[in-house]
Amino acid sequence: MGALFLLRMPKKSSRRPSDPERFGALSTSPSCFQKIDGMEQYICRFEARCAQVRAELAECLEGYRSEGLKRAVLSPFDLVAQNSTQPNRNVLRAKEGKTSSVPPLPPPHFHYDVPQVFRRNLIASYTPATRTIDMGQGMDPGVRPMDMLYAIHEVRHVEQDNDVRTQWRNNPQAMQNYKNFLNGKGVLDGGKKIIQTNEVGTYALELRLNHLIFKHRLSLMKGMLADNSAVRQYLQYEQILDRFPAFREDTDEIPPAFISWLRTMMSENGYDIYDYTDNGVEIVYRRLENR
Repeated sequence: MGALFLLRMPKKSSRRPSDPERFGALSTSPSCFQKIDGMEQYICRFEARCAQVRAELAECLEGYRSEGLKRAVLSPFDLVAQNSTQPNRNVLRAKEGKTSSVPPLPPPHFHYDVPQVFRRNLIASYTPATRTIDMGQGMDPGVRPMDMLYAIHEVRHVEQDNDVRTQWRNNPQAMQNYKNFLNGKGVLDGGKKIIQTNEVGTYALELRLNHLIFKHRLSLMKGMLADNSAVRQYLQYEQILDRFPAFREDTDEIPPAFISWLRTMMSENGYDIYDYTDNGVEIVYRRLENR
């Protein structure tokens, strides 16, 4: 459920901010993320960047026919804006004066955190159990264009979590099945499990955003072209888009061949792959055979 190195070039945290004139310089040293005000500035700058990009995307999508495509592209940015009214989205503010763990925020809201110790090879991740997006300490999604795409990937995971919790909030057994899966109960849990349907949706979003940014020359493009690692990542996205050109089209459909390809990539990265069925009564998770 995190932003993996499946479609990405290795990230270098030492690269320079790409658009400091518009969004200003902010320390991303570990001490910055141990202070409420430092974290608040970090979050607000990401939210401001999202608002700008959302406006640009909405304008360029006016000529598209697919309402599903428009929703898929714009809805994560709308969720970021909706969450901006929640003071405790800043996990340090939520923890202030508390000795116990912070309770998860109810949908649609969620926490942001930049933990001092991050796990495995993730750039960013979303943890449904705590409803928290964790950012790597080298990330600055309010300034660096690719970091913003990685963060939006995680916001899409929040949307997926919101959908489950909203749909099943009046069904205790279904919600218990969901929580059991998240906590590794009743599944083969080595700490590296992933839901195929969810990852397909988030990576499809990244590919479509990358295409739209360059096709319509959105402001993020300038920042990407000024960053060598972002250029390499863009070229990698383009190779995938060449293989699956449907992501360049006016449709929200996802090619079955892409699902198969991504599943293979996840397997090769050592993830146990699950999917689920919704039979109207409960959520049933099943492990898929690795490819």
